[in-house]
Amino acid sequence: MSRSTMVLIFTSLLVFISLTSAEMTVPRRPLGFVYKDGQPTASVRLASFLDLTCPDSLEAFKILLQVADSFSDRSVHLRLYLFPLPYHTNSHLLSKAARFLDDFTKVSPTNATVFDWIQLVFSSMRYLSTRATSNSTEVQVVDYVTSLAQSLFPVSAEQFKQGIYNASIDRMTRLEWKYGATRGVYATPMFTINDVFVNGDAWNVSEWTARVDNLLQDSVHSGCGARLGASTVVNLLNIFGDPFGAFCAFSHIHLAVFITALQCLFSYMSRN
Repeated sequence: MSRSTMVLIFTSLLVFISLTSAEMTVPRRPLGFVYKDGQPTASVRLASFLDLTCPDSLEAFKILLQVADSFSDRSVHLRLYLFPLPYHTNSHLLSKAARFLDDFTKVSPTNATVFDWIQLVFSSMRYLSTRATSNSTEVQVVDYVTSLAQSLFPVSAEQFKQGIYNASIDRMTRLEWKYGATRGVYATPMFTINDVFVNGDAWNVSEWTARVDNLLQDSVHSGCGARLGASTVVNLLNIFGDPFGAFCAFSHIHLAVFITALQCLFSYMSRN
């Protein structure tokens, strides 16, 4: 074996070891931004990786909010991750601003949310794109972004600028991007439903809603262990002991749910 081949193998081995032994820093709180009061126990969890100066991300943002608004917070949980692409000059800055303002809303009285900020940035995209700011200095861009923030939030220019240059804010913003990278995100927008990537780029509101509806129906009608506990089955047994009570109870139950209950009952009886 030649010396150059040995060096190549040794170098490749070191790279492999460094990659497999590396561990991403664990964030102090969950990454991303949850829409409204979405519950983590919701049956369907939607997520998307967006870039704040990406036109396709803008379209995805509008659609996802409409989809989430079509369902209750207990049914659908929407989380957005910001994934600033390296060739979009101002995306990292705008993502840091989103992280700071989300923290700001938790300690300051305001009706605006980070989702209002994201909407405002998207609506101002023509002034924040790489091309639009190619002749602007960083100071000029920061001043413009500051004025946008002040149009929504009761934050001073000094507070805002300190926030977007805060090391902790920068670290969390980078962690969010790194998280996307570990999931294989390479472009925006990208989507997951219940943690599985889907090709939702071309889906409109109706298509998204139909898919969520199907999943919600499946969650109701599948698996007695997931939806009906042992106490529920016992209650069903008690009802069957009273034919009249059973008739009155089941006359108000959807047929599909009744069939699922019967399946659970038979499963319970076969095990006992």
